[in-house]
Amino acid sequence: MYLRARIEILSCLLLLALAASAAAQQHIEFQRQKFDRSRFDRPDPTARPSASESPAPAAEPAAKPVGAFAPAAPAPMPTEPPAASSSSVFAYSNAPAETPASAPAAAAATNTAIFSADSVLPSGPPPASYPPDATPEEKAAIDTPLFDQVPAKWFRDPDDYPELLALQKKTGACLLVYFKNPSVPNEKGLCSWFEKSITTDIDWRKAMKYFIKLEITFPGGSVVRDLAAEFKAVKTPGIYIVKPGSTMKNRILVFDYPPGGGRPTPIDVPVVLQNVKTRCTPAYQNLF
Repeated sequence: MYLRARIEILSCLLLLALAASAAAQQHIEFQRQKFDRSRFDRPDPTARPSASESPAPAAEPAAKPVGAFAPAAPAPMPTEPPAASSSSVFAYSNAPAETPASAPAAAAATNTAIFSADSVLPSGPPPASYPPDATPEEKAAIDTPLFDQVPAKWFRDPDDYPELLALQKKTGACLLVYFKNPSVPNEKGLCSWFEKSITTDIDWRKAMKYFIKLEITFPGGSVVRDLAAEFKAVKTPGIYIVKPGSTMKNRILVFDYPPGGGRPTPIDVPVVLQNVKTRCTPAYQNLF
């Protein structure tokens, strides 16, 4: 009886122990851990590193044996040059190169102006050129010649040439010099044709009133020879235009001479007058 009672007591205690164990498994209490702030603290820069943190010293190279040759150090491998940086901050280093722009189209052959399309091209005669020592009065006479003081007649004395140059300087008119040679048969005929065909033309006569005119006949004395050398007059008829104050003598052709000889061909009066006009000062461009 007593033994049975003890067995029952032990059974009850065992059941109580099992019940307590099951309750402990159902209620687990987590232990709160303390927050470690040392992980976020910055180290003191003045503090010296510990022996464990100091870097290990580099190993000393082995001593080279006496009389032995050390192996050659390997040559450094060449490195690729860095890619050229793009001028734009938005460009990529591996962007393809830009293709060159096509060349501009050539200008039209007919466009010979040196100004832009919106510019107004100059028109009219070129500006007048003045002698280096010209006075304001002489420049004004060149711009606006005093044609009312130009004699209508032809001068035929070669000694009048210096006087005519002075008259030209005063009036600003151009000088026309005509060389003729009636002593040479073929030149005599050409001079005769010029005098009968061109000098009698109404347009020529109207134009001549704006010129100081001098006629020189070959052969002659020293004055004629000097004038022929100055004008380089060889064949006649020889017609020359002299601007005021200019040393240049511009010859006007009234015949076309074929190469290699042959019969000369007369030039039309309008063409002759146009050639005369182009060798005069700008004041003559709209007179005839």
